[in-house]
Amino acid sequence: EVYKVIDTEQQKNFGWAQSVAFTIADNFVFACIHLSSNEQKNREQMKNLKNDLLKLKSSLPPKYEIIVGGDFNSFLKP
Repeated sequence: EVYKVIDTEQQKNFGWAQSVAFTIADNFVFACIHLSSNEQKNREQMKNLKNDLLKLKSSLPPKYEIIVGGDFNSFLKP
């Protein structure tokens, strides 16, 4: 089964998705994501990323799990 994760038009709508790679192996969707190193932009991207991943998960058949990794440049307190 071949399943297209995010098409080009959807990717344009995701503010965090300029530098993203997706691949599918078995029932796993792997996403490698790079977010901005600008703190203000990063916070907005992180918020959008969380919402968009929930939408993506709900659009996939139930057997798929999403695994996300990447350079998040996140500004979390230690």
